Amino acid sequence: MNRQLQIILMSIFIAFNCIIVEGMNTNPQQTRTDRIRDVLREIIGDHNEPGEPNGPVEETQTTDTAQSKDLPGKAGERDPEAMYELGITYLEGPNDVDRDVPKALALLTQSAESGNSNAMLELAYIYQKGDGIDRDQSKALEWLRRAAEAGKSIAMLAFAAAVSKEHDSAILEEQNVKWVRKGMLSLEKAAEKGDCDAMRILGMAYQPIKVVNWGSVAGSTTWFSTPLLCTQIPGIDKNEGKSTEWYRRAISGYEKRAAAGDPEAMFWLGKMCELGLGVKEDTTKELDWYRKAAEAGHREGMVEHGWACYRTEDFENAFKSFNKAAEQGSAEALLSLGWLYSKGQGVSMNRSKAVELWRKAADRGHPQAMLFLGATYANGEGVIQDYQQAVSWYKKGADRGDATCMFGLGLMYSTGRGIASDPNEAIEWWTKGAEKEHAGCMANLGWIYLYGKGVQQDRKQAVYWLRKASDLGNEYAKKQLVEIGEIR
Repeated sequence: MNRQLQIILMSIFIAFNCIIVEGMNTNPQQTRTDRIRDVLREIIGDHNEPGEPNGPVEETQTTDTAQSKDLPGKAGERDPEAMYELGITYLEGPNDVDRDVPKALALLTQSAESGNSNAMLELAYIYQKGDGIDRDQSKALEWLRRAAEAGKSIAMLAFAAAVSKEHDSAILEEQNVKWVRKGMLSLEKAAEKGDCDAMRILGMAYQPIKVVNWGSVAGSTTWFSTPLLCTQIPGIDKNEGKSTEWYRRAISGYEKRAAAGDPEAMFWLGKMCELGLGVKEDTTKELDWYRKAAEAGHREGMVEHGWACYRTEDFENAFKSFNKAAEQGSAEALLSLGWLYSKGQGVSMNRSKAVELWRKAADRGHPQAMLFLGATYANGEGVIQDYQQAVSWYKKGADRGDATCMFGLGLMYSTGRGIASDPNEAIEWWTKGAEKEHAGCMANLGWIYLYGKGVQQDRKQAVYWLRKASDLGNEYAKKQLVEIGEIR
């Protein structure tokens, strides 16, 4: 798989089933329908204060190492591609290679400075995500700009989306449109030459509706997520006919490549069967393609095969697939493997092992690992209950854009657990989460304004947020609106 496409378009597989306990519990897997339609469901707790229907909502919540042996010599010769590949090897730390982020960063920077646009894009991702280093949005944006200027079509689209988020989009509208047009033209040229990845991306770009809010599923809103290609790029006229045609052309090309033994093509055929992109959703074909990709050594294919097995309750094979991908350095696999250990599915239950794996994933900047750690410390599951640790992990995840971490952090401020009670901070974090369409954050804003919990009562604000939460299916919000006579 081309690394830059892996970075930007890798569909994240985690979602949540919410179960109410004190603090938050998390479940990274839902049915496909729930994942696509809702992603995060909020259920209300039963620990109510006297005279109030409910308290605040509390959610329970490939690198070939054999080939890499030749890379150090080539990298020493300042071969940009060799430096890039060796940098990726050190960044991922697969199998018998120790992960070394400083060394990876140095190699990738040298490669990028030598003109390697893949390395530029990788650096943008590392700085934006905070993978083993402190996040630096300005450096991330600079490397993204350089990748766009170097001709990377995906970087052009991502840069347009990033600039519109970071600055006044009205002022920069002309520049954004320029990059969008250049990016789309570049993709179309590549697609006409038979590039299946470009065809698939064009299908996403023209998609008239959200296929799935991968930003929410991933727990973070980044410049490198599928929504930017589905809904968030200005200047693209949505066209279902064009979208479907590009998807079908991509599938046709992938099928030819898969027949020739290309694991990358097998992976994307599995993903398109899973999501119904250009074809009807087909769980049997999805599982088969993911299995073939995994058997061919495709790391992300191993992860997706693991979840496909998990959905059929084949936990033993799910564990095997996650474990193989984790050995190759996949943060998603570390997260998923930790989930199996935490539940004793496919392996003996071991909460300490789960926490260890989630820490490794969190060290790689994975916001959901931070969420899981926050929930683990808040609930005292497998660790000594430590609200300060919970606050710390929720804060790290919230700073990376995870809406559920924002929810949890607001909850800690609201209840004064692990940090001084501060309703204004709770409102600030719940508002940020609400802006990401997190229904629990919206419901809690309604609750805090309705009952004046540390703030002045404001029925208008309360009804506003409760209605928004209700529209997203939040049952607590619906009940509250009925009880206060505001149901529509």
